[in-house]
Amino acid sequence: MLSKSKTVGYFAGFALLFNQMTGPGVPFTATNFQTPGLLMTLLSYVIFCMVSGFSMLFLIQAMQAIPGNSQFQGHVEYSTLLNFYFGHSMHIFGQLVLYCALQSNAIQSLNLIAQSVDYLLVDSIGRSCGLTMGFKWMCVNVPSQEYASPFGDVYMLFTYGFLITLLIAIPFAFYDLDSSATITVISFGLTVIMGLQWISAAGLNGFEWDRVPVVQPVGPTYGQVMGTVMLNLACCTVIPSWINIKNKDVPAQDVIWTSIFMTSFYYICIGFFLAMGFDIDASGNVLNAILTQGVPALLCKITVGMFSIVMLLPGIPISFLVSRNNLVQNKITSPLIATLLAFVVPFFVCIPLQTGYNLIKFQTWTSLTVVSACNFVFPFLLYFKCRSFRKAFNRDRSNCTDSSVDKASAGSAV
Repeated sequence: MLSKSKTVGYFAGFALLFNQMTGPGVPFTATNFQTPGLLMTLLSYVIFCMVSGFSMLFLIQAMQAIPGNSQFQGHVEYSTLLNFYFGHSMHIFGQLVLYCALQSNAIQSLNLIAQSVDYLLVDSIGRSCGLTMGFKWMCVNVPSQEYASPFGDVYMLFTYGFLITLLIAIPFAFYDLDSSATITVISFGLTVIMGLQWISAAGLNGFEWDRVPVVQPVGPTYGQVMGTVMLNLACCTVIPSWINIKNKDVPAQDVIWTSIFMTSFYYICIGFFLAMGFDIDASGNVLNAILTQGVPALLCKITVGMFSIVMLLPGIPISFLVSRNNLVQNKITSPLIATLLAFVVPFFVCIPLQTGYNLIKFQTWTSLTVVSACNFVFPFLLYFKCRSFRKAFNRDRSNCTDSSVDKASAGSAV
């Protein structure tokens, strides 16, 4: 199927990739600078900045190596590459990993939005309520000092925040990447403004160097920082979809490196200054610290509320749509089943992750498994496979050309 619209320009493409990388990992970045410390966190960003950039370029090389798509004339999704280069079995396995990676990002965003809404309800109207897994109605009227959710570690079937998030997310099911350039650029601008406000709030609260040790003894937090950084810079899953809609005159390599470097710089600034300015609880979510410690309090509440809408919400339909498109284009499921898997199942997975420390554990493990595979393993495998395929393809084409020339010469001699 040929793409009918390739209109996304340079800045819109940069904003799209930047927004995709500044999502659910933002609230947990400052924690990395406090544990395991400055050195390990900076080193992780340097390493994965380069690895992520080359992974994206390798995917693009694999797309171009497909016959008839050297100028991105066709519509090639991520799972199409797996199917083309590795065959059916690897395609099924890769499709499962890709689905889990895309949905893990959406699930984390949904839960972070729900938690933020619950906190805003507690602060604005005095309480938020929900139904526990024991089918008991529960209301809270004070923020939790330990957990990312005001409901603490009580397992909830739903909260007011979760239901409101569901209602907000449903209209975004009709989100269209092709016509989202203006929204993407506005979201990028607001993201930068929010980051500056949070840094200012941290400074007004008081920077303390003791909060950011240079290095700490090796422990579980080293794995956590790797998972957070991989999640922050993971963008390969949407690269084929962006390539399918970008303007043909936009240099993909320039957009990728610019977005990677600017995103890394943003994360390092946010993480370092917020880590120096706030005491972060055991949940690892700095948003709670900004709400309870940030100065001026009203502005901090507004920007934390905006975080959910500006940084997280736009990325959810992208994950849903890319997931569905990959399932449908490669005929893994029917369109109806693909829609249910992409748009419905993630909300059920969200349920046990709404409270306690479950979300940060989910983030760490999905980042180290499915997210790392799709963004840092599969692209390298596809690149090496596409090189061997292209070499064989060019050799066969050359042999066919030589054979045709020989036949033509023999015909002329007769």
